[in-house]
Amino acid sequence: MTKTTPLRSTKLIMLLADVPGFARAFRRHDDMTMARFVDRFYLLCADSVESHGGRIIKFIGDACHAVFPEDRGSAAVDCVLELQAQTRQLGEELEIDVDLGASIHSGTVIEGDYGGSAHGQYDVIGREMNQTALMGRGPGVRISEPVYRQLASGRRTPWHKRKPPTTYVYSGH
Repeated sequence: MTKTTPLRSTKLIMLLADVPGFARAFRRHDDMTMARFVDRFYLLCADSVESHGGRIIKFIGDACHAVFPEDRGSAAVDCVLELQAQTRQLGEELEIDVDLGASIHSGTVIEGDYGGSAHGQYDVIGREMNQTALMGRGPGVRISEPVYRQLASGRRTPWHKRKPPTTYVYSGH
C-alpha cells in the first residue's frame, strides 16, 4: 500500500459551506428536483473555488469542503460571498427556499492522501479543521480572526465580531 501524497503539516485556509434549509426543502420538493439542485450547487462551488485559487476537498450531500493557500483568506471570502449570491439565485430559479452557510478559518492541518492509493482520498485533518466546523451553523458567512486580519481594512466594515470564540459574521448583502 503506497501513498501518492505523504501526510504533512501545512497551514491552509479552510472553507466549509452548506445549504441551510436543504432538509426542509426536501419535504416540499421531489428527489429529482433536489438532485438537480445539488448537481448545480456542486458546479457552482467548483467553479467559484477554483477561480479564486482554491481546491475542492470533497462534497457530501449539500456540503462543500475546500482549502486555499494560507495567504488567500481574502480570496476565500470573495469565493464564499460569490457562492452565497449564486446559491440564492439557484434557489430562486428552482423555487427552492435555501441560503448558504459558510465558515472560513486559517490554521495548521495534516494534509495528504488518506487510505492508501487504491481507495485513498486527499483530505485535511486536525484540530483547526474541527475548529472550522465548530464556528457556527445556519445561514450566513463566518470567518475567524486570522482570516479577518487578511482582509484589507476597507473590507472589514460589514463584519461584526462575535465571542466566544472570536468569529466575524458578515452583515452585508
